[in-house]
Amino acid sequence: MSKKLKSTLSAYAANLGKHAKRIVKRQESVGDAMSGVAHDTKKVGEAFAKTSRGSNWKEAERLTKKARQAYNGRNYEEAEDLFRLAIHADGKYALAHTYLGHALYKQGRVKEAIARWRRAIEVAPHSEAADKARRKIQHVEQAKDNYLDELRDSFR
Repeated sequence: MSKKLKSTLSAYAANLGKHAKRIVKRQESVGDAMSGVAHDTKKVGEAFAKTSRGSNWKEAERLTKKARQAYNGRNYEEAEDLFRLAIHADGKYALAHTYLGHALYKQGRVKEAIARWRRAIEVAPHSEAADKARRKIQHVEQAKDNYLDELRDSFR
């Protein structure tokens, strides 16, 4: 276990005790304590995610940054190639999967995009990248439903 993860877990345990004492002394509401615990839990999750990353996550992060620049410049094919290199460097780097999905979607490759977004959710279900992927899948499904509704209406 890494030093960072150990110190994060130690701080988490100490904070749990502090919140419990504050509740008993009526210095903090249960809701406020739960909010604090949720925040601390997220920090533990992030620290754990960093320790479970692949060996080349820094390279994946660097390539993803470069790929996002290409993506933002609307060069989706170059972005796709760079995101794929990032995933090759670290297959657990959810942000690369999410943005690869975006690049594929921009190229009209919706089924492939959805598969990448699902992969992002699979490799890091509690990450911000997974949240973005979920929202994008939901958006695509809603657009599909709207299109089908319009198509049905046009045949009536």
